[in-house]
Amino acid sequence: GTMETLPCLDVSLVKAPDSLGVWEDDILYAEEHTLNQPQGTLEEYEEEQLRLEREPSPDKEDWTPDDWADEQKEKADAAFKEGSYRDAIVYYTRALRHTPMNEKLLSNRSAAYLKITQYQLAFDDADKAQKIQPGWSKIYFRKGQALRGLKRFDDAIAAFREGKAIDPGNAEWEREEKRTKDAQAALEERRRAKVAEGKR
Repeated sequence: GTMETLPCLDVSLVKAPDSLGVWEDDILYAEEHTLNQPQGTLEEYEEEQLRLEREPSPDKEDWTPDDWADEQKEKADAAFKEGSYRDAIVYYTRALRHTPMNEKLLSNRSAAYLKITQYQLAFDDADKAQKIQPGWSKIYFRKGQALRGLKRFDDAIAAFREGKAIDPGNAEWEREEKRTKDAQAALEERRRAKVAEGKR
C-alpha cells in the first residue's frame, strides 16, 4: 500500500557546557536501521525509570549474625502483631539460627508458642532463655504461663514467685498466680465431678 511520512517529532539539540565545540558526525547521524528499531512503550519506559529510582538492595556482604537475625526479627514482630503466630514462629526460628543464644528471641518465640497452645515448646524456649539471662523478669511470665498450660500448677506458681522476687513492683505476678490457682481449682473440680459421675 501507499505510505505517507508525516513529521511528528521536533528535536532540539542543546550542547552541554562541557561539550562545546564541533560535534563528530557520528553523534549527529545514526544508521537508519538503528533509528527504526522499536524503542518500547511508554509504560515500559516508566517501569524502567521506577526500577532505577528504587532503593538499592542493602549490601549484605558485611552483615553480622546480629544483622541477619534483626532482619528476621522485624518480620517476626510484624507477623505477631498481625496475629499470624505460626509465621512469627518461623521468622523467630530463622533469627535464632543466626543468634541461638538470644534470650529476647527465645522469649518472643515462647510467647508465639503460647498463642497457639504449644505449651511444651513455649516452656522449652522460656527455660533456655532463663538460663541465658536469669535476671530478666519477663521470662518468668512466659515460663509460668507455659507451665500453667501444661497443668503443672505448683511449678507455674513457683515461676511467678521467682519473677516477683526480681520485679516486686509489678502487680501482674499476683494476677497470674491467682489465674493459676483458679485453673487448678477448676481442673480439680472437673475431676471430682467425673469421679462422682463414674460412681453412679
